[in-house]
Amino acid sequence: MPDVYPTDLTQRIRDLEKAVEELRAGASREALTEASQGWVLREMATPSVPPTGDIHIYAQGGQLYARSSFGTIALNDQAKAGFVQAVGAANAGTTYTTSEQDLLNQLKDRVNLIITNMKIAGLMDTI
Repeated sequence: MPDVYPTDLTQRIRDLEKAVEELRAGASREALTEASQGWVLREMATPSVPPTGDIHIYAQGGQLYARSSFGTIALNDQAKAGFVQAVGAANAGTTYTTSEQDLLNQLKDRVNLIITNMKIAGLMDTI
């Protein structure tokens, strides 16, 4: 039967003591995340850019961020489009056709404003 222990038992003891110290050091560090009641991300410096295809999600300054090879974005920034006033009642024109045309013009103006505001807020691609 081969001897599985090194002949230098003193070195073996030193190696075991070193391994125990490394385990203790790792166990005494505060974890970067906690998930007993939802995820808690600890404050940390901006991580290095991960390899292509990977994503770092981290907390910094009370904000949630994601970083990849494509860049860094704040995850809790919700883009909002500007306010658009509701369409009012059609002006009474001299004929039904002019009243109808007034209402259609109001709708067209509001839809164009919604589209413009969404483009400005980054919620819609521009052509």
